[in-house]
Amino acid sequence: MANEKRSVFAELWRASTIGIHLVISTFVGLFIGVMLDSFLGTKPWMMFIFLLFGIVAGFRDMFRMINRVEDDMTQMKTEEAPKPISYADDEDEDGDSAR
Repeated sequence: MANEKRSVFAELWRASTIGIHLVISTFVGLFIGVMLDSFLGTKPWMMFIFLLFGIVAGFRDMFRMINRVEDDMTQMKTEEAPKPISYADDEDEDGDSAR
């Protein structure tokens, strides 16, 4: 029971960080672009370019995290799935039932 609660909270935490990563990477790209514009005097070109880089990096990270969560969910489902019952002992070599 405690393990289930912990995994639920871990998944909620992971889901909430997806949006945070997207916002932070966008602002980091914007900040780098503004700083480069002030040093190079290329206002507003570097800001636009690095804002775009930040947005792309954020979405890339978001898709990576979503794929990681999907892989974890698939792995958990396969671990919990019951094993199929084998009736191989009841069949002869032809695949016909022994009865």
